[in-house]
Amino acid sequence: MAMKMVEGRLANQTDPVALGRLEDLLCGLRDLRERAVSGDLGPSEGVLGLGLRYAILDWGTPLDSELLGIADAIESYYQKNL
Repeated sequence: MAMKMVEGRLANQTDPVALGRLEDLLCGLRDLRERAVSGDLGPSEGVLGLGLRYAILDWGTPLDSELLGIADAIESYYQKNL
């Protein structure tokens, strides 16, 4: 999905607001990764989430979207394993 948006951006066919939100999400994911690698990401204790699902739902994304499914998988992994 991200690749399609980048390709669309190159062709000037992408909604700049949606692309900005995607870039924000990617920056957030990068930050989470850096915090996890450095050991600064706190444990979820099976309860806390990362906020990815809410960030994506704020866009008005359909509940059956592929991107939301990916966010759910990341959140689930975090809650079960960290």
